[in-house]
Amino acid sequence: MRPLSIEILEQRTLFAVLPLGAGPEDTAEYMLGRVAVTVVLLESNGIVDPSTENWSPTHRQEVLKNIEEGLDWWQESLAKVTDKHTLEFVLDRKFVDRAFSTPYEPIQRTSDDFSLWVNDFLDSQGFGTKPLLDDNMRAFNQSQRLKLKTDWAFTIFVVNSQNDFDGQFALGGTFRGAFSFAGGLFQVVPSTRPASTFAHETGHMFWALDEYTGGASYYRQRGYYNTQNTNSIVANPDPTFSQQDSIMAEGTALERAFVNRTSPESTLALVGWQDSDRDGIFDVLDVPMRLDVTGQYDPFSGRFRWVGSASVGTLPNQNSSGNQSSISIDRILRLETRREGGEWTTRSLPNSSAVSVDITIDVDPKDIGKVLEFRAISNHGITSQIFRASIGPATSRSVNSGVHGFAWNDLDRDGLWGKLESGVAGQTITIQALPGTPPVGQTSVQASDLALGPIASIQNGMSFTSVGPDADGRVGVQRDSQSGTVVFHPFRITAPTTPTYFNGKNSMLKIGFPGGTRRVELIVNAVTPGTRVHVDA
Repeated sequence: MRPLSIEILEQRTLFAVLPLGAGPEDTAEYMLGRVAVTVVLLESNGIVDPSTENWSPTHRQEVLKNIEEGLDWWQESLAKVTDKHTLEFVLDRKFVDRAFSTPYEPIQRTSDDFSLWVNDFLDSQGFGTKPLLDDNMRAFNQSQRLKLKTDWAFTIFVVNSQNDFDGQFALGGTFRGAFSFAGGLFQVVPSTRPASTFAHETGHMFWALDEYTGGASYYRQRGYYNTQNTNSIVANPDPTFSQQDSIMAEGTALERAFVNRTSPESTLALVGWQDSDRDGIFDVLDVPMRLDVTGQYDPFSGRFRWVGSASVGTLPNQNSSGNQSSISIDRILRLETRREGGEWTTRSLPNSSAVSVDITIDVDPKDIGKVLEFRAISNHGITSQIFRASIGPATSRSVNSGVHGFAWNDLDRDGLWGKLESGVAGQTITIQALPGTPPVGQTSVQASDLALGPIASIQNGMSFTSVGPDADGRVGVQRDSQSGTVVFHPFRITAPTTPTYFNGKNSMLKIGFPGGTRRVELIVNAVTPGTRVHVDA
């Protein structure tokens, strides 16, 4: 009996430049993988403001050392939690070695003047064409992600404060010290701040929330899992609450967390570090793979052929901020085959989030009736379901859901794929919905379909969150007291247990589609006369 052999007829690996599911604006959703960090030191040139600060070689190195120690904190903290993930920060120090020249002296101004020198920087780099600073900043970070071949990217602006009497921005602005714009935008840090400040601000880059007085409340939710900020001292309902040491706290609680490389589970979950089943793989990547493969034995050639696709899975993104893109940085490491019960043999090393499969194996006639198995394994050890296919005339498929079928030359017209019958390629079919039925794949959600109370999960592929300064992130369902109609409602930060109504920009309904969608139809019914509705998409 001759041994099984393999021939790769065509291997088409889809090398995505971005993580699977990410768009150009999704520059930091969870803190894993490779992260591009652009460090920009700002040097005043005296054209507008008097120049009171000048970078010395020694101070440059002091700042760079603090940045590296702040980033190392996250790598070392990750290593204490799991050995199944990696985190690498790739620094671009072009504007460390040669600071960016600005006509302003940032530390002498209020923090709110950041747009002056940030816009100047973006203009100088060719990213000033969009009307909003945030959009230009994301475009710059995206370019850095592509340049440095990373999963994520953000920027650190360092304001020289070495000669300033208190090392803080001028009075009258929103911030006196360091501040950040979360979710892969940028952080601004006075140069005399310690390494722990850079660690803290980097948490914001991946959606972590402040936990100190004046920061985010206990009821705020954010991050890939829309995690509640339960280590916050703001509006914490527990009268006996004692804040755990955390990198997102302040003062002694922050410094102890920095020294001990620790933070509570809720804080780490905000940046994506949540492991519900305690297997060492965080939930965001602990997702079943997708394997859609057809197996067919061709009696004329004596070969068995697998054709189809394999891809890593994505966990629905429940973030109440950002784009809610469902993203995976995992990649398919190996495609393997074996005879049932035998040893697995690696047939391909795609290193891609999605791969087209086209594999053939020579089969000895004596092997007809035996079983061949096929599987895919990811970089994080996630294994697809095993596809088992018998060597024979019947066609096997790894996925049985949905609509599928095969065209073959039915020589004896018995409706069965016989031993001497072969498939026919190049055929086209059209699938249409029956008259009066919804289009194939369409789903809907109405408030009246749901149970009264908070909406705690994805509903028919849709996520529901409340956004705005008065909203705490949650959405619920209640019965309107006047009309009796069942409606969606937000929860307010100031009254988190009391249902209320959406109120302009203070509290708005945000509907996301974690798994993606092609078309949305929205029907809005007001329960109060004179109500005005504004819809953005």
